[in-house]
Amino acid sequence: VASWAGETVASPAEQGANLTVEQIDLAAHELYCYGQVSISLAEDTRAPQMLTDVFNRTVATATDAALIAGDGSTQPYGINEAVSGSPVISSTTTGSAGTIVYDDIVNVYFSLPEQYRATSAFLCNSNTLKALAKIKDSQGLPIIQPNASGTSPHGTIFGRDILVSQFLPDPTTGNIALYVADWAQTYVMTQRLAPTVRILDQPGYKNGVYEAVLRCRRGGRVLFPDAARSLKLA
Repeated sequence: VASWAGETVASPAEQGANLTVEQIDLAAHELYCYGQVSISLAEDTRAPQMLTDVFNRTVATATDAALIAGDGSTQPYGINEAVSGSPVISSTTTGSAGTIVYDDIVNVYFSLPEQYRATSAFLCNSNTLKALAKIKDSQGLPIIQPNASGTSPHGTIFGRDILVSQFLPDPTTGNIALYVADWAQTYVMTQRLAPTVRILDQPGYKNGVYEAVLRCRRGGRVLFPDAARSLKLA
């Protein structure tokens, strides 16, 4: 917290009264698979290359799930991280139970500090996106508009892209179903080991198989929650 002072600054008696430095732990967690591929299959097909392709897709899906609801114990923290039962990302609540209306979108978007709005994006699942697509403003125009720049296939709200993750909850009572944030400021992800596939061609050779070990190490956490807001359904 910074404060203006006169031309001659009078230092407070407690020098640390308005500055707090915290350490946020970011652990790297391992995502792995292990299995066997017959030697004949590996010789006759693209099995080793296919394993890499499939594992990369699996890593992307598992990462998406952890970014939303990871508990930080054996996987990255999700954006729904809570401290003492309270989400670290602040929420606004809809005016009507189990329903999102135009005013709710206005309220959550403008609750985001102004300096983050121009670089923000909305995030929801497909069911919430469907509900948003039915909302119209006071002029009868849909709140979701086509994205002229083509950066998001889902359109825009107030000129901001809409991102979709199926791991967010549906828009029902009690759920946080919509986020808007400058995601680059809000969340940080570290990668200690990119998705890697190792084919071990010796241990199981006498049994006619290769052993495949697939690994990835990533960590993630909300770093700056003030750059994000969420909408909770009453």
